[in-house]
Amino acid sequence: MIKIRLARPEDKHLIAYLERRLELEVPCLEVNETWLLEAKGEPAGLARITDLGPAYFLSSVGIVPEKRGQGFARKLLETILEGREKDIYLYTIIPEFFFRFGFETTAPASFLPSRNLFSCHLCEPEKCFCLVRRRAGKRFSSDQF
Repeated sequence: MIKIRLARPEDKHLIAYLERRLELEVPCLEVNETWLLEAKGEPAGLARITDLGPAYFLSSVGIVPEKRGQGFARKLLETILEGREKDIYLYTIIPEFFFRFGFETTAPASFLPSRNLFSCHLCEPEKCFCLVRRRAGKRFSSDQF
């Protein structure tokens, strides 16, 4: 059985543990919502979403290695994405995973955090893509022009 929920203040140590384990620590990013996924009562994943004003920014999406391939990331993202009324941006080196959720490749918008916060320059910058999932009924952002 899985449980997906918004983190509470008392989850601070659990969030830190998962971020270290998943190598997703981003101490400089202001986060509005952290979502936790538990499988059989054990911490198994997390994702963070930040309201930037004109859009949301999704970060730190990860499932612990021993729980991958069981659909947990899909369920976590479906929960987080449901009902969002603004565009949602993210940076990723696995864009094909996010395409299944309606994300598409785009140029980074001016209001997005720098990729340097996420150590993209140390990872695989040539494989790092900016993606956006447009809110229903909206096709283009003014930042595209």
